[in-house]
Parts: sequence; C-alpha cells; structure tokens
Amino acid sequence: MKSSIKDAAKSHYQQATLNDESMSRLSAMLEEEKQAVSTSWFSSIQFKPQLIAVCFLVFFGAGLLLLPGSPQSIEMDIAKEVVKNHIKMKPLEIESNDIKALRNYFTELDFSLVQTQRYAGSDMLGARYCSIQGVTAAQLRYQSPASASSDVISIYEVEYDPVLFGDIPDIDKGLVPKEITMNGLSVKLWVEKGLLMVSVAEISQAF
Repeated sequence: MKSSIKDAAKSHYQQATLNDESMSRLSAMLEEEKQAVSTSWFSSIQFKPQLIAVCFLVFFGAGLLLLPGSPQSIEMDIAKEVVKNHIKMKPLEIESNDIKALRNYFTELDFSLVQTQRYAGSDMLGARYCSIQGVTAAQLRYQSPASASSDVISIYEVEYDPVLFGDIPDIDKGLVPKEITMNGLSVKLWVEKGLLMVSVAEISQAF
C-alpha cells in the first residue's frame, strides 16, 4: 500500500513537471510567433528608399516655392499688392491719353513711362503714383474700346530690378508674361523696355 502511494505521488509529480515544461515551450513558441507577426507588419509598411526620396523632394520642393524671398513668393506678393491697389481704384492724379503728358507729370520717377504694346489698342485714361514692393511706381489706367463694361485695366510700371523682383519674362525677347489669377482678376507680369509691368484686369479683358 505504501509503495503504491509513493509511486502514485511520483507519477503525479512527473506529470506536473512535464506540464510546466510544456507550458514553457508553448510560451516560447507564442513569443516567436508574436515577433514574426510584428516583423512582418513592420516590413509591410516600410517604403522603398526611392519612394521616400521622391516624397521628400516633392514636399521639400513645394515648401521652397512658397518660402519668403523665393521667385513664386515675390510674384505672389506683387500680385496681392497690385490687386489691392486696383480694387481701391483711387482717383487719377492726371487724366490724359497722351503718354508725353504723363511723362512730364511723373518727374519723381527714375525712369520714363512707356505705353505698353500689349494694350496699344486700348484707351489711356490717365495715371497716378503708387509703389511696388516699396519702390516708387506709376499706375496707368486703360479701357478697352471694345468692352461693353466700364471696368478699367490697371498697368503698373516700375524700373525692373531682377534682384528685387526675381526672374520675370521679357516680352521683347519673345517670352510670354506670367499670369496669376487672384480675387477673380487676371494679373500678368512681364518686362518691357527695361521696365517691370504688371497688369490687373477682369479675366474677360485680360490679354
């Protein structure tokens, strides 16, 4: 009887030990499986180095376009300034359709006014002093004889400084003006006869 109880106790202990070892192996297997799943998930969300580089260049390049002092930023600043000025439509200081009369009036400018070839067929109404990016400029106003509306076209003229105003296309070299649409208005920037010119007009009147 005593031997049977002893043998039964020994057998129970061995089974308990075996169960503990089985549990340890099972825990190890579960841990390995967990690590495998985690590694697989991480690998699935990793981007290829080339894709990362492309994304970085796209976002970095887009940011540079709008940095203060960048060409696009300067053009946008000019557009905002002239559109705001155009909408205010302050009274003309001189009313005349004679470019010579306007030149004689604007004695404080460091340049001579030019009647742009882009609006040669429009009626000149007159002009007033203004500024572009802190530089003294002139605002000339035109009206298209073919237009049924009374909307006027503003032409801003200032001496062109590439350092201050950036790279603006020169139409005397056959280049096309840059265009920006803002507040429902068409803003075009170009260089003509050494002057930076900016036009602001209703989109239907812009050319």
